[in-house]
Amino acid sequence: MPGAAGPSPLESLLNALLALLRRIFKPFLDWLSGVAGGGRSIGVILGILLAIVAIAAVTVLILRIVDALADTSPRARGGGAAATGALAQARSAADWRALAERAAASRDYAAAIVALFSAALATLDEASLVPFDSARTPGEYRRMLRRVRWAAGDPFDVLAESFVRAAFDARPVDDGDYVRALHAYDDLRPLAA
Repeated sequence: MPGAAGPSPLESLLNALLALLRRIFKPFLDWLSGVAGGGRSIGVILGILLAIVAIAAVTVLILRIVDALADTSPRARGGGAAATGALAQARSAADWRALAERAAASRDYAAAIVALFSAALATLDEASLVPFDSARTPGEYRRMLRRVRWAAGDPFDVLAESFVRAAFDARPVDDGDYVRALHAYDDLRPLAA
């Protein structure tokens, strides 16, 4: 029919993949049909179990391929994670910095350092240096930042170390730890611009 839209490239790829899988699994399915028709109960049970495992494996494979082909990251949709992602739902870099100051004024230095680290992540995202991803570790952020802006790595290292200590170490942090992290954040900001 003229003017009718054909299948999308993703649909065409999936159809081709399914046809390939049918050809690959046809001997297995024929064997399974023979086992089930033979009336051997152990063979039937094993055949059904194998079929379930095969279907699960194929499903996982298809889902991974579709996920790899469909880039739904905030950058692909236009705009950084600070504008559209999890970080935007919380605060901007300036808001995180203000929260750090309020926490420090309340003598909650651990929360203040965590807020400064969050401000650093927002700063990196807002500057399009390292996109925010809540699944990344501080070490991954360190490595990524060193690749794109070597000079910003030193103050970020201080912030990351302070964050890990404040968030995960059993020892308490104090105002000296906060001041050290604050200086590192202030050093990072112009290097990230």
